[in-house]
Amino acid sequence: MGLGFQTEAHEVWDWDCSWWQGLGNQTIGGVNTQVLWKTCKGGYLYELNAQTGALIWSWTPPTNYAARCHWCYMLDPLNRTEMTFPFFNPSLQPTLMSPA
Repeated sequence: MGLGFQTEAHEVWDWDCSWWQGLGNQTIGGVNTQVLWKTCKGGYLYELNAQTGALIWSWTPPTNYAARCHWCYMLDPLNRTEMTFPFFNPSLQPTLMSPA
C-alpha cells in the first residue's frame, strides 16, 4: 500500500514540491523516528514521518519576512469556499511567487 502526503489541497497554481528532500532521525515521544524534510514552491517546509507519510509539522516564513499573497497559504480541504476558489492567474495581478 502506497502512503503519501498531499501538500496542497485543491492545488491549481503549481505549488508542487521541489526535488530536494532530507532524511534524518528525530526523537518523538521518546521514540527514535525516521523523518523526511521536504520543501515546496508554496514556501512551506514540511517534516513527515518517513515510514507513514504522516505530517509531523510544517513551517512557513513569518509575514514580516515577505508579503504573502492569498494563494500562498495552505487551504483547508474541509472548507467548501476554499475548495472552489477560481484558478489563480499571476499575469492578471502583482504577486510574490515562491515566497520562501
